[in-house]
Amino acid sequence: MAKPLSDQDRRKQISVRGIAGVGDVAEIKKGFNRHLHFTLVKDRNVATPRDYYFALAHTVRDHLVGRWIRTQQYYYEKDPKVGVEEADDWLRYGNPWEKARPEYMLPVHFYGRVEQTGDGPKWVDTQVILAMPYDTPVPGYKNNTVNTMRLWSAKAPNDFNLQEFNVGDYIQAVLDRNLAENISRVLYPNDNFFEGKELRLKQEYFVVAATLQDIIRRFKSSKFGCRDPIRTSLESFPDKVAIQLNDTHPALAIPELMRIFVDVEKLGWEKAWEITTKTCAYTNHTVLPEALERWPVYMFEKLLPRHLMIIYEINKRHLDRIAALYPGDTDRLRRMSLIEEGDPKRINMAHLCVVGSHAVNGVARIHSEIVKDTVFKDFYEVEPEKFQNKTNGITPRRWLLLCNPGLAELIAEKIGEEFMTDLFELKKLLNYVNDEAFIRDVAKVKQENKQKLAAYLEKEYKVKINPESIFDIQVKRIHEYKRQLLNCLHIITYYNRIKKDPNKKFVPRTIMIGGKAAPGYHMAKMIIKLITSVGNVVNNDPVVGDRLKVIFLENYRVSLAEKGEHFWSSVQQSKTVCGNKYIYITSQSSNTNHIFSGLKIVLNKLDILDVLCFKFFKVPSCLNIFSKNLATKGRLEIEIGY
Repeated sequence: MAKPLSDQDRRKQISVRGIAGVGDVAEIKKGFNRHLHFTLVKDRNVATPRDYYFALAHTVRDHLVGRWIRTQQYYYEKDPKVGVEEADDWLRYGNPWEKARPEYMLPVHFYGRVEQTGDGPKWVDTQVILAMPYDTPVPGYKNNTVNTMRLWSAKAPNDFNLQEFNVGDYIQAVLDRNLAENISRVLYPNDNFFEGKELRLKQEYFVVAATLQDIIRRFKSSKFGCRDPIRTSLESFPDKVAIQLNDTHPALAIPELMRIFVDVEKLGWEKAWEITTKTCAYTNHTVLPEALERWPVYMFEKLLPRHLMIIYEINKRHLDRIAALYPGDTDRLRRMSLIEEGDPKRINMAHLCVVGSHAVNGVARIHSEIVKDTVFKDFYEVEPEKFQNKTNGITPRRWLLLCNPGLAELIAEKIGEEFMTDLFELKKLLNYVNDEAFIRDVAKVKQENKQKLAAYLEKEYKVKINPESIFDIQVKRIHEYKRQLLNCLHIITYYNRIKKDPNKKFVPRTIMIGGKAAPGYHMAKMIIKLITSVGNVVNNDPVVGDRLKVIFLENYRVSLAEKGEHFWSSVQQSKTVCGNKYIYITSQSSNTNHIFSGLKIVLNKLDILDVLCFKFFKVPSCLNIFSKNLATKGRLEIEIGY
């Protein structure tokens, strides 16, 4: 019998398959030493692990740069309107992957007033903040393409309060500069509760204004754009540019694009509006009323006076159209208006997004139906063709191949490697649901992963975990509506049941809860405190033993998610789960109801709760279970349909 492969060996195998090939190893080593010595000015006697990381990063970047430049040259000639996989980077000790582009620095305007001129309204007497672009190369998967992710940093203009500085008021000059650069220094966490702060509005407009200026500059300077006299028209703009409004935070893209087209490019309103709506699409992420952005009109009047005028004009034309479709229905006009009457008046940014976009989508099937039936019901009745669904997804390269090399290798052996770029290929696994050897191999990989997680948790949290227990995991933002508190109450109930009848047989369970609370969210922090306090009691009770353990996963982040993704056997979620198909299962061993996604799933009857699953508190009305076959060769088979 072959010796089981270690995790490192499996990663090497996948690397050989082309997932992370590095080419000439000797050349890589040579580049690494060169950067260590001449870029970082270190040798191996004084170099730290961080120095080694930066040297390796510079070496890998060298190999990216050539393809990066060729990709940009290609996009100069061709249409770059393609999907891009985005990396998630953050600054702490600097970022060796990014490249500052001061030559493309752009001005962003705030405050001021609107002056009526012979050429139309003009925004004057503004305060200018500079937007500095930083580019990060984003390599594609096995396609020799390197795209660009451009981020922006706020910089004060060089002449900012120079007069005050020259006359000796150094402190005020420095304070003003810091105030300008605060825009990109701290991000206000939205966290499903809208709080209209001026800095937040500044941040949203800053990113929108800089990005749109950059988009139009690149559109004009590309051969498919309009540098030629023949191509001075913006008619093809929606064919070459797509702006996806990810929630309402970038909603200002709509009035900003209108301002550029009307005030700068001198297009007529109708043509500018046609181009804007064809370019923009809107993704809704929440149906909670308290989370939707509603900016006070007085704040717009002060910070973005020209945009307020444009929003008023958009609203007027929108309501004129609704009034023509529904004569005398003043209540409908009130519900659909972009401006909400009250004290103070507010701008409904979600309504602005719906009106100014050619497509609106939710991020799951049930969510998209709720959007049509409740949140935007009036808008759906007017333009039903505008509303769509786009179910959220993940990249299998990171969350399967990298995080779970054992399972990835097993799948590749059965169905080939095409699933790495096309997840629909995973349907081929249905051919192996009765393959005893394959099911055994999957269970073995799963158990090995659980043992690794148990060892990791024991090392990090000093809590000994039973690898044979159910791993019951809930990871998401800490928020009252996410119901971590309900989960905590369930832990207490389970603990009390064990204490009440310690001789009764209980299925061992390890409950892990992870996530972060917003800095100012006191209740969320108290929920974390409650979870850790409950864990201290449960984990140190000899009567309970290994039948119940509770761990709060500290500082949950992408790197920890990568480490744990192939461990997670049971994902607990306390809200309606949306997807293509569901299976509803009741397990006597846990007295909980679960939903499983898939057309047909065969489960080991002793391992039901060890499958990736979602705790569910309400069965969707659309669910129809049409057959059950129990105890078939020791497995549970269920098929479902709508």
